Amino acid sequence: MRRTTATVRGWAETILHQLGNPGFRSLEVEMTERTIEEPIAPASGSAFVSWLRITEGEESDESTNARGTDSELLVTLRFKDGSWWGVWVEEFLSDAEVVVKLADQLQDGVLEATGGAPFPPCPGHGHPAVAELIDGVPSWKCPKGGSLGPIIPGIAA
Repeated sequence: MRRTTATVRGWAETILHQLGNPGFRSLEVEMTERTIEEPIAPASGSAFVSWLRITEGEESDESTNARGTDSELLVTLRFKDGSWWGVWVEEFLSDAEVVVKLADQLQDGVLEATGGAPFPPCPGHGHPAVAELIDGVPSWKCPKGGSLGPIIPGIAA
C-alpha cells in the first residue's frame, strides 16, 4: 500500500509538535523521483561514502550508503533563517520504520537549528529522548534505557 503525502505530513506535524514546535517556516511533503549518481570517493580517513543526489534540478551532497527506489516522498522542513532539512521516505519501509526515521531525522534537523534544545525531553536527564522501534512500536526512548512511550499511538510493525 502506498503512503499518501497527507499521511506522512500528519506524522511529521505530530513529531514536530513533540520536538517543541521549533521555529520553522514551512513543512513540505512531496512525491519525487530520486536519482542517485555514482558514489563520490571518500576523503582519506573518512568512514563513509558520499552520494550525490539530484532532485528536481537541485543538487545536494548527502551521506548515505542506501540506494533509493523509483519514487519516494521527500519531507522538507524549512526554517525561518532560510536553512532546511530533508528526509527521504522510501516506499519499502513499514509505517513504523517511517515514523522512527522521521522522528530521528527531524529531531536531528531541529537539534541543529536550535543549537541542541533537548526535545522531546527525557525526564530527569539533560538529553533528548531518541526514536527507536521497541517491540515493533515506534517509540521515544531514553538513550540510557527505558521507553518513554509511542511516538504516534496506534502505529506498529
